[in-house]
Amino acid sequence: MYRLLLFFSFFTSCIATAQVDLALIDIFPVHYLETGSTKNFHPICHNLGNSNVNYSEMTVHWQVDGGAISTATPQNTVPSFLIAGQKKPLESATMNLQVPSTAGVYTLKVWISTVSTDSNPSNDTIVQTIKVIDDLPQKNVVLKTFKHLSCGPCYPADTMVKNNVDALPQYNTVNIYTEPGDVLYSIHGDTLDNYAHPTVVYDYFDFPSDPFSLGNGFYTLSGNYYLENLYEREEFLEPVEVSFSTVNVDTNNRTITAEVAANFYDNLSADLRFNIYVLEDSVLAYQASAPDPNNYYHTRVLRTMLGGSWGLSSSIPSSVTAGQTVNYTFNYTVPVEYNMRRLRLIALVQKYSANNYDRRIINSKKVFTQDFLNATLPENETRSVQIFPNPAKDQLTIELGNGLAMKRIKILSLMGNTVLESEFSESIDISKLAAGSYYIVVFDEHQSCTQLFVKE
Repeated sequence: MYRLLLFFSFFTSCIATAQVDLALIDIFPVHYLETGSTKNFHPICHNLGNSNVNYSEMTVHWQVDGGAISTATPQNTVPSFLIAGQKKPLESATMNLQVPSTAGVYTLKVWISTVSTDSNPSNDTIVQTIKVIDDLPQKNVVLKTFKHLSCGPCYPADTMVKNNVDALPQYNTVNIYTEPGDVLYSIHGDTLDNYAHPTVVYDYFDFPSDPFSLGNGFYTLSGNYYLENLYEREEFLEPVEVSFSTVNVDTNNRTITAEVAANFYDNLSADLRFNIYVLEDSVLAYQASAPDPNNYYHTRVLRTMLGGSWGLSSSIPSSVTAGQTVNYTFNYTVPVEYNMRRLRLIALVQKYSANNYDRRIINSKKVFTQDFLNATLPENETRSVQIFPNPAKDQLTIELGNGLAMKRIKILSLMGNTVLESEFSESIDISKLAAGSYYIVVFDEHQSCTQLFVKE
């Protein structure tokens, strides 16, 4: 009986000391938004209390510049509660911000309430300054995968990225081999590689939901590889558009001249830098766990960074204004062991800082050297693959250029889901697809070409 009384005494004391303390510590991705758009956002909640809190017991409130208040209940499901001590982005399909239709600087206020009494209301609210701009550019993400040739899981991870991520034009994927003994080793790409392989970083971006961790691992489900946070980075719009003004590839002299342009949509004062990553496709080398390990064709192999690991200092003025365009020309002599027809160039603008966690790539643009051999980039970029008609209703015709001999095609939704896959054919039946926009990806064993089309 005495022990039973002690148990109830302990149990009731635990109940009495249980505290709810939810703190909002960040909001993403709302730093830059387009006028008149609707933006789904995620407050990041830190459970500072000593008990788990069900998401269904929380309510998120928000308003812009003191205007109308909107509310939503988080819909996180796995698990259905926020564990004590844990930080999580709160998710809800109805947590949408109606962006003002006039460009300017606004204040977004977000706060959280719970069914239980919060022991520290002072940290329940967060205020974020948002910049609303007309027609922000497409965000293109540089996805770097750190790996080495003797890494068994690197093969299925590479296959997943090549077939499902690299096919999306808003992702510029890079393979960085970081083992000094590997024949594909790159000293430039070795910077900041302190993760288990295979691991990716997205633009060297420090996600607010996982501060001080630039890398995200792959995870497996039913034997397949997937990437965590794959689509999260592209939701952070940036006020810089990167493009190639001219590209000249001279196969006789083995030189590449590329003029890169950055168009700025906001006034910025920071140490911004241009860079170009040079990648090579169709590189024959060993890869552990591949079907034929000694005859594996590697793609997107980082060969060099023309601006170094952290970009070329002083290539962009320290202060730029909205509407300003800055150009810089890179010259590169291609080593004789690289195939000039199998190179990719990724131009980017990156931020430099003394803090390793504040060196993000702001935006980027990718081209293939095979499209610009001994030529200047025309006003509308030359494509290796042409599709027509576009929009199309029932049939899509594919015309190959530059002597390509493609083997298969895949059609993807804008979210990257495969909706049709087949052997290559010059005419594709799309009559059963729902109306909307899609990517068509044409593959051979070494590369892929992607086009956007509209199904009527």
